[in-house]
Amino acid sequence: MSDNHFKYDFTSASLPGEQINPFRVKLKSITRSLMASITPKMADLLDVVMAVYAADRQSRRRYKGVSTGQREFFLRLALREPEFWKRPELLAHLQSYLNWVSEDVWSFEFVPRDAPPTWAESELFLLDNLPERPTTVSLFSGGLDSLGGLFTHRRNGWSGSHVLVSAYSHGRLMKQQKLQARQIEAALCGCGSEQSCPVVRHLTVPYGLCRSKEIREEPTQRTRATVFLTFGVITALQAQTDTLWVYENGTGAFNLPLNGTQLGVDNYRGVHPRSLLMAENLFQLALEENIRIINPFVFSTKGQILRSLQSAGVADLVRETVSCDGYPVRVAGQPQCGNCTSCILRRQALHSSGLSANDKGADYQYDVLAGGQPLDSEHRFGLEVMKGQAQDLKLSLSATDPWMALISKYPELARTALEVESGGWLKPGEAVSAIAGLYQAYVDEWDALPPAFGYATEGDSR
Repeated sequence: MSDNHFKYDFTSASLPGEQINPFRVKLKSITRSLMASITPKMADLLDVVMAVYAADRQSRRRYKGVSTGQREFFLRLALREPEFWKRPELLAHLQSYLNWVSEDVWSFEFVPRDAPPTWAESELFLLDNLPERPTTVSLFSGGLDSLGGLFTHRRNGWSGSHVLVSAYSHGRLMKQQKLQARQIEAALCGCGSEQSCPVVRHLTVPYGLCRSKEIREEPTQRTRATVFLTFGVITALQAQTDTLWVYENGTGAFNLPLNGTQLGVDNYRGVHPRSLLMAENLFQLALEENIRIINPFVFSTKGQILRSLQSAGVADLVRETVSCDGYPVRVAGQPQCGNCTSCILRRQALHSSGLSANDKGADYQYDVLAGGQPLDSEHRFGLEVMKGQAQDLKLSLSATDPWMALISKYPELARTALEVESGGWLKPGEAVSAIAGLYQAYVDEWDALPPAFGYATEGDSR
């Protein structure tokens, strides 16, 4: 291993049971809730994805010369069906998908696995425990989008049962997710008679690394979303439905560069439309199943998604959600920092959706809305770059040809427009107006914010 080249051999690390060193994942919540063991193809997919995640987290990027943080990986894995994974089409899709989401180069060697089946593969069930039809399976992070998306989806015609799939790497997040799920179920049952109460199942999957104190982990975590999508797809198939729903606002999904200093590795692409389309194709090949991954809110702002919470009478659930990039901030009573871009987008969306009463500045370590609280340039940076991006978008959208101005500033939008049409998300010719409409709505939300938003003065942070 040298510079940005990393080699990992996972073949000698396989252990009986559900732990595969150096990572851990437990699917008992899924298999026991649905009373269905996972297939060998699901198990192999999970091993590949978790090995990729472990390699990603244990390999620090080095920003020297022209490499711009890109890494090269070689992974050797023991699989149940290694010849299946050696197929050129599947291997090429795996490599191209990982290159896109992580900006890294990936190579693999697959050999036969000698370890016994894991518990999730081998336990037998006499009966199934499938949820009521029709079944909707969605990822549930504990954030605002997964909460607002769920109630907006219901308002738009969802009926039947709903399975929420959460993944967690520490107990505090798990507690927040479970608390929200209980509150959601109670709120949905409060919307009608007892007979009309939809069944809500919350399945939680613990995962993570078997950490070594000697390893400094890579903070970018570009493959983390792949882990979540894998858990979600396995759950959807076990629940005998062909669609995994992902609730993410469009500005977050596209995740355009905030300024000219951001490199490719700086931009998270986990739920970008291209990522979901490529992941869908990869899962179809790896599992030989016709599974779909759909984000119904890819052309909606975060504020637009959240409007359903007020009409559903569940606005009070907002304060139980988590948005912060650094959650949990270890400050008593202030679990979110308030100055990262995710916190700022959260607050912008709550104000634009009419939910500002549920957004208390005291819940954040740094309150960017408090004009009397001085913030230094470091803690004001996230706010300033987001305001700058909103101004750049506004300038492009006010041009004589808004679309040409947008793709001149953000060239990747041109390719994405073609992909969402070819992927069946939109009809031919609809993508340009949909993307431009998304960013026009986003700019309008910024323009409508109260003057106090973000106008903190120079000084020391508290």
